[in-house]
Amino acid sequence: MLIWCTMLFGVGIIIFLDTFFNFGMTFRITSSVIIIFLSAVLLVRTIVFKKLKKVEKLIEQNARLEEKLEEINSHYAQKSEKQEKLV
Repeated sequence: MLIWCTMLFGVGIIIFLDTFFNFGMTFRITSSVIIIFLSAVLLVRTIVFKKLKKVEKLIEQNARLEEKLEEINSHYAQKSEKQEKLV
């Protein structure tokens, strides 16, 4: 992420300097394509990491629920064993 942001910042500085020194139309087209590409990559990367974080959170929640279910099942198993001993 740091690399992409650094590249985007560098291109922004170059574009800023372009306004002062007027490098030409070719540079403007190239820089605009680079900015569009970098922005799209940052957007896709951010979306993918959000989805991965959500999936990790769901996996952790699933593990916690499985532990609770095991606790409940063991508790009821102990109760049923005690009732069988009494009968």
